[in-house]
Order: sequence, then C-alpha cells, then structure tokens
Amino acid sequence: MPNKPQRGVDWRRYQSAIAFGTNFAVGMAVFTLLGYWADRWTGGGSVWTLTGLFAGLAYGGYELWKVIRDLNRRNGPDDQEHGQNGT
Repeated sequence: MPNKPQRGVDWRRYQSAIAFGTNFAVGMAVFTLLGYWADRWTGGGSVWTLTGLFAGLAYGGYELWKVIRDLNRRNGPDDQEHGQNGT
C-alpha cells in the first residue's frame, strides 16, 4: 500500500528564510524612514535617506550572516580537517 502524501506545510523547514525576509524588510523600512525623517528635520536633501538606505542594507547583510552561521551550526562541518593541512 503506497504512503499517503502529507497534507499541509512543515513551516519549521522555512523558519530561517521567513525570519530573514521579515528582518530584512523591516530593517530596510525602519532605517530608510529614519533617514527620510532626518532629511525632513534638517531641511531637505537626500543625504540622510541614502545613509538610512545603506544602513538598512548593512543590517540586512548582518541578518544574512546570522542565518548562514546558524545553518552551518545546525548542519555541522563536513570535514573537521578541511583546509587545515591540505589532506
């Protein structure tokens, strides 16, 4: 008798990707809006908006680094001596 296909989605498999996407989007929005607010408060221009945008990108890079680090910890190293002595 063949196995029945499972119904529904196991969201735990996608938890890291969903968390990263949410953190990236919120970080970009918050930093860019803070930069926009600073531009409006200082009287114009777009220097602070662009600064906020790049700060949001830096934050997104940091969040991506955390996801990759956690995935590597979960999966474990392939070979403990990989790259140490050329063997």
